[in-house]
Amino acid sequence: MLPTLVAGTTVLVNPRQRPLADDLVAAWHPQQPDLPIVKRVGWIDDNGRYYLTSDNPAEGTDSRTFGTLSPEQIIGTVTCRFE
Repeated sequence: MLPTLVAGTTVLVNPRQRPLADDLVAAWHPQQPDLPIVKRVGWIDDNGRYYLTSDNPAEGTDSRTFGTLSPEQIIGTVTCRFE
């Protein structure tokens, strides 16, 4: 998530805060269900599915690769970061 987050950054996630477009979220990777990822919400479609983007698209995977995510795959909204 460079330039927003650098490796080793700790984030605080609120699982009760409904993510909106442009929010950072923690989510379960759809192809590796045990792997949490942090991405930005690009948009939410009419079916409530989340299109996630990487702040560094040349280096990361996002919904361009794995498609949209269901609300159940979203862990929560990133509310704070500690570097």
